Amino acid sequence: MSTPHWTGTRLHHPGFDDHYGIDDGGFSEALHVFIDAAQLVERFAQGGTVRVGDLGLGSGRNLLTVWSVFAAVAPPDARLELHTFERDPLPFKDARAALQRCWETCAPEDRSRLVGLLERMDRLASTWPTPLPGVSELHTGDPRVRIVAWTGDAGETVPWLDEPLHHWCLDGFSPSANPAMWAEPLLQAIGARTALGGTATTYTAAGRVRRALIAAGFAVQKVPGHGRKRDMLAGIRGGEDAVVAGTTLRHPWPEGRALGSIAVVGAGIAGCSVARELAEAGCVVDVFEADVPASGASGNPWALLQPLPNLGGSPVGDWTTRAFVWTRAWARRRGLPWEALTVARYGDKRDHANRLRAELPWGAALEDPSTIEDAPPGAILGLTTAAMVPPQVWCSLLLAHDRIRVHTHTPVTALTPGWMLGSHGPFDTVILANSFAARALVPALDLHPVRGQLAVLPATAASAGQARALCGPVYLLPERGGRHLLGATYHRDDPEPALRNEDTRWLWQALEAAVPEAAGALAAPDAHTEGRVSWRGVTPGRLPFVGPIDDPIAVSATLDARKRTRPQFPASALQPGLWVSAGHGSRGLVGAPFAAKVLVDALLGRRPPLPADTLDAVHPSRVTVARVRRERDG
Repeated sequence: MSTPHWTGTRLHHPGFDDHYGIDDGGFSEALHVFIDAAQLVERFAQGGTVRVGDLGLGSGRNLLTVWSVFAAVAPPDARLELHTFERDPLPFKDARAALQRCWETCAPEDRSRLVGLLERMDRLASTWPTPLPGVSELHTGDPRVRIVAWTGDAGETVPWLDEPLHHWCLDGFSPSANPAMWAEPLLQAIGARTALGGTATTYTAAGRVRRALIAAGFAVQKVPGHGRKRDMLAGIRGGEDAVVAGTTLRHPWPEGRALGSIAVVGAGIAGCSVARELAEAGCVVDVFEADVPASGASGNPWALLQPLPNLGGSPVGDWTTRAFVWTRAWARRRGLPWEALTVARYGDKRDHANRLRAELPWGAALEDPSTIEDAPPGAILGLTTAAMVPPQVWCSLLLAHDRIRVHTHTPVTALTPGWMLGSHGPFDTVILANSFAARALVPALDLHPVRGQLAVLPATAASAGQARALCGPVYLLPERGGRHLLGATYHRDDPEPALRNEDTRWLWQALEAAVPEAAGALAAPDAHTEGRVSWRGVTPGRLPFVGPIDDPIAVSATLDARKRTRPQFPASALQPGLWVSAGHGSRGLVGAPFAAKVLVDALLGRRPPLPADTLDAVHPSRVTVARVRRERDG
């Protein structure tokens, strides 16, 4: 990935050999091109919800301009929804510095229209997008304003929008420097996601851009440009109203319907996350927990959250990384405890780690191990984007909502059509979020328990300075409260609840072999060393089950013989109102909040924001389809 850098007072992107437009009129240009030419002041003043697309986040100049003008002129009942698209997000410090320079050169009459702009930028600091691909919702601190950041190639992310926008700010690098941003396929996708009468404006007047916008359904005219530019383009979406078509998936999702009464089974991080998302969407949710919230794997005192860099489009890596991107901003928006930290990885796959740094467009998120100075030697890769969080605290805070009713010590041992949870119900919608225990209710869910044991090691004077999480065959977290966590073992279908000394010894020996310096800073464990045992649910292929639950008999009866058919069976083979979020394995704190987003989007009739292949890869029916095909072939 080419890293932007400052050349004097200009911020330059070497990949496009172009600079960010902070010296070309700054806020004056943004106001002229994206506010006045689009008549956004008049639209904001009318109230209601206005949805705006920002193609090219850059320094945040246009996004902050739109937000600030909205704040100044919109009535109290108005709402603003901003969608910003960026392949290579700037580090926040560079974006903030660029905005500061814009502000310092901003004319007084323009500043008067943008009161509070820099303060708004500072609110975005904790959730500002990183180079990791995915979608996140930024923290605005303003209940009237929602900002969704889409990181990745716009040709991939724009088609994921599930409703048309009212205005587009088209502000990529120049058409000569970044032709893909102005190519007809992307502008066609934008046209298809623009409401009838919606607008698009851009500083460029290039003929090929004008022709591509016309082909995308806009009536385009040249209007006076800003400053030294004689002309710019402004378009109005004509023709028929926009219809946003979704991607056809291999495994079907049901159409949105009235949710009625809702039950969530399980109060670990998966159940708590989906209950909170539903409650914030206005639903009343009953949560049933066999013990108390966070009594299973979500009961560990600390958990490490990190993305999963991978090559070759691995569904596991894609899901985990996109989940991390979402969960990072989701947690910070909600004020959940989040301790950002860095990771040093150890192991024998140094060549693979070097390829990750060379080929992934993650920029500074991946570190050259030779530059790591705050970890023992021998690391093969550094990650600068990770966090430690307390799962129990998360679960408690997520359940604290007036529309969530928690039923503790209420095991669900039977699920019958209706939907009845034993003697509780009936419910119209049921989400199983009880890890591997979901298999007892729906035997077709191929879920298995994995026993994990961790050790709690007293910190020493030598170990207390550990700043990074150290990861290899095992992980060692930095000291908190005078204790380190060392984990974890992996024993499938092992029911033993008691701590085993041999497992603690294995953890210690694995740490000694991978990072001997870290082990040398600690006292070796003994028979009295504290620890914790819990079980994680896992699935075939290490991907969770996230989505609707099928009727295996109906799938068998309707499955298309052709493997490439999309969808492979009709939605009528799904069990109405029955959903699952389970099998998150060791990545539950990363994946469960994103799974909640995916499920609630689907329940409300919206398209979940991730690639079709990844959505297919987490669909629970993947196991049913594979089983039916094996039976047919056998």
